[in-house]
Amino acid sequence: MLELIVAFDDNRLIGRGNELPWHISEDLKHFKKLTTGNRIIMGRVTYESIGKPLPNRESIVLSRGVFEVEGVKTYDSVNELRANLNDEKNFIIGGSKIYEALLPYVDILHISHVRGTYDGDVYFPEIDFSEWEIMEKEKYEEFEYIMYKRK
Repeated sequence: MLELIVAFDDNRLIGRGNELPWHISEDLKHFKKLTTGNRIIMGRVTYESIGKPLPNRESIVLSRGVFEVEGVKTYDSVNELRANLNDEKNFIIGGSKIYEALLPYVDILHISHVRGTYDGDVYFPEIDFSEWEIMEKEKYEEFEYIMYKRK
C-alpha cells in the first residue's frame, strides 16, 4: 500500500529551502506515530535535509543520480521503486518532486493542514480532492489532520 504524508499551509506550502517553514511539535509526534515501523520514501534532497535514516523505519531514497548511504535503499526510477514495494505500509514523505511523481499511485493521503500562510518556496502539487473521500479528521491547535482514501 502506498501512502503519502504531508503538512502544508493554506497555499499548499511545504518547505522553505530544505526545512519546514514551521515547528509544530504535535504534527511531528503524529508523523512519528504514523511512520514508525514502516517504510518511508523520499527524494535525495529530503534525505539530506534530515541527515540520517530515521529510527525504526526503513528508509528508501528515490534519486536520479548515484546516491549511496549505508542502511538506505536507493532506486533511480518510479517504476523500479514500485516493482520493489510490497503490501506493507509505504509512506511517501517528500519532497515536492517525489510527491508529484508518486501521487498517481497513492492509495491513502495523510494531510496536516497547517492553519495560515508561511514564507517558503516549495509547494505540494495541485490535487483534485473530488477523487478522494475523507476517512478521518482530527483537530489540533495549529493544524487539522485529515486522512483521505482514493475513491
